[in-house]
Formats: sequence, structure tokens, C-alpha cells
Amino acid sequence: EVLTKRAAVSWFDMSGGWFSHPAILAEMGRTAAVMKRSLPKRQPFAPEIGVFVDPESFYWMRSTAANSALVLNQVVTMPQSGGPWDFCLLSDLADARMPDYKLYIFLNAFRVDDARREAIVRKLRRNHATALFVYAPGYFGSESASLENMRALTGIRIAKDDGEGAPQILLDAKSPLTKGLSAAEPIGAKKLTVSPVFYADDPDVQVMGHLAGGRRAGLVVKPMDGWTSVYSAAMTLPPPLMRHFARQAGVHVWLETDDALYTDGQFLGIHAAADGTKRVSLPFACDVFDAMSGKSLPCAGPTFALDMKRFETVLLELKPVQKGD
Repeated sequence: EVLTKRAAVSWFDMSGGWFSHPAILAEMGRTAAVMKRSLPKRQPFAPEIGVFVDPESFYWMRSTAANSALVLNQVVTMPQSGGPWDFCLLSDLADARMPDYKLYIFLNAFRVDDARREAIVRKLRRNHATALFVYAPGYFGSESASLENMRALTGIRIAKDDGEGAPQILLDAKSPLTKGLSAAEPIGAKKLTVSPVFYADDPDVQVMGHLAGGRRAGLVVKPMDGWTSVYSAAMTLPPPLMRHFARQAGVHVWLETDDALYTDGQFLGIHAAADGTKRVSLPFACDVFDAMSGKSLPCAGPTFALDMKRFETVLLELKPVQKGD
């Protein structure tokens, strides 16, 4: 995460020599050496997925477990979504330096004024992107709270129930949009109740799933003018569903299993969620090496496979094959 996100990290010893074991110190030394030799060769890298959070929108919510379900719990599972992603502030979306993504995920864009709404839609139209809006997108507008504000942002007509409810979704197994997805388990944060409960009430949407216990549409897709809108009434969407939306948006999916993946195009980290063979699909031809040992891994064209045990982690280095090699 630190290496591929260009982040900073400190190893803080709370007390008593947490990291004093020789094996731990040796491992830290090897990772520091990898980072040091990689710095002069770092290249710009833009993932195809942008995940947006708005700290100010939390001021418009009661302090409940929904805060964690919306952002913290979703971010924890995003490495399992099959492709690299950027973590961004909603306030930065209009910045000229912001990359164009194929999939925009708006986790808590609840307070959206007219100017920001126009900036979001303008950004989505630039490359016919897909936007995934969660729970109450745009509900609080420039002047008031209203369902019309939500429609103006998402393009989807949304209704609400002012009572308390559990915003979990059951996928429609008969829908062509859910092909390849398991419809057995409800989607959304468990043991969470919210008020109000929102749902789609739009005859022009394609329905992927309904709120549990009824026929109110909770997960829908709607083609817009130059972009695609997806609305989910549920929070904390599972990795297979995120991979599904990424694939539909034209994102290159590196890994089809629920293992955590981190990459900047130069390094690739995988943390195994289960025993098994991990098949990685690369977006470019390259030679693959174990970054810690330097050992070369066999790579058949743009794909390679690794046998891993649960909780095992590998760090690989990707060296693009030059034309003529």
C-alpha cells in the first residue's frame, strides 16, 4: 500500500521493542531497500477507478454505524476489487490535475451544491464514465434537502421511506445485469438500520436488485447522456460486485478472486484471502520478478499464476517488455 500509493509510513514502537526481533528487522531492511532503489525510477500511474469521500457530508448525518459502513468498511475491502484505485476527496474533483477515471465511486456525496454537481457530471461525460452513487447522493443541495436534488445528481428518480429499515439488497438472479454474481446472500452492511430508507422509483432504470423484504428497487443502472449512473441503497458493497461494476465500466481487472491487490504498474502486491492459485491478468506485456529475492516468475504473455496460502503476501516487480525484446 505504501509503495504503490506513494504514501509515507512510520514504524512506531509503542513500548518494549515491538519490532526488535531480528527477522522483523531484516524484513524491514529489505523493504526499505526495495523502496530506495525504486524511487529514481518511479513513473506516473493513474488507476482506472476513483473512490471519492466527502468529510463535510458527515456533518449532515447523525453519528451512527452508517459512517463506518459508508466509508471505512468499504475502503477496507476496495483492494479486493480486482484493480488499482485512487482514494480522493470530493472537493478535489474539479481540480485540473485530477485524472479521468472509468469508474467513479461516490461513497458519501450527500451534500452537493449546484456547482459541484455540474463539475461531477462534466467530469463523467469526459470519457463516458460510470458513476456509482451510494445511499443518499446529493440529498442536501444548495438550499434544501430533497429527492429532486438526488435526481439532479444521479439522473435517477429516488423515493424514500422515513421509517427505520435495514438497507440490504437481494440481487435479481433473473436479471442479465447480475450474470456471474451470487444472489444467495444479501448485499450491504449487516445489522445496520438507517432512516430514511431510500430506493429507486424510476421506470427507466434497469433493476439489479431489490431491498430485502419487498420489491423496492435498491440497486439500479441507468444510461445517461454521455455516462452511466448506478445507484445503490445499500452500503459496503462486496468485492465481487465492485469487480462487476469495474468490468462493466471498461476497467482492466487484474485479479478475479477476492485477494487484496496493490499496484502502481511497477510493483504488484498480493495478499491471499484463501488458499489457491491466483491468476493475474496484466494490462501490458512484462517480465515478473519477486521484488524481495529477484527471482524471475514464468509469465505466459499477459498472464501469470501464483500458488499461495491464505494470509501469504508477495511483492512483485513488473518490468515492461520493450518492443523488439
